[in-house]
Amino acid sequence: MFAIRAARVFDGRALYKDFPLVVIDGSRIAAVDSGTACPSGDWQVLDLGDVTLLPGLIDAHVHLAFDPESAPQHQTIADEDNSTIVTRMRRHALQQLRAGVTTVRDLGDRNYLAVALRDEFSADPVAGPEVVAAGPPITAARGRSPMRIS
Repeated sequence: MFAIRAARVFDGRALYKDFPLVVIDGSRIAAVDSGTACPSGDWQVLDLGDVTLLPGLIDAHVHLAFDPESAPQHQTIADEDNSTIVTRMRRHALQQLRAGVTTVRDLGDRNYLAVALRDEFSADPVAGPEVVAAGPPITAARGRSPMRIS
C-alpha cells in the first residue's frame, strides 16, 4: 500500500480540500482520508503539492487513426500502411493520456487496428489509456468513410 497527498481531491461527487490522503492498495484506490491523518509508517507517500486529483476523463468519440494535420483525412489513411497508422494511433492515445483522459472510445479505424492497440494497452496498462474499440465503420460502398481495408 502507498498513499498520494494533494492539495485537493475531486472524486466525481465531492471536493476534498486541505491535503487529503488517497490510499492506494495494489492498483485500486482503497480510501480517501479528508482529515489530516498521518499515514502508516510503512507506506510510501507521494506528495504532489498544490494540485487537484480527479478521476480519469473519458473521451467517448475519437478517431485515433486520423491525422488532424492532414486534409482530407481519409485520403491519408487510404494510402498508408498499417504500421504507420498504428504508430500515429499510439501517439494520439498517449497525448490523450497525458491530458488526463484514461479511457477513449475509438469509433472507426482500419483492419481492427484500434482493437490491436486496445490489446497492447491491456497487456501493459501504464502504456496507454483504456481503448474501447468499434473497429472499422460499416458504411455504404463509397460511403462516408472511404478507408480502404486491405
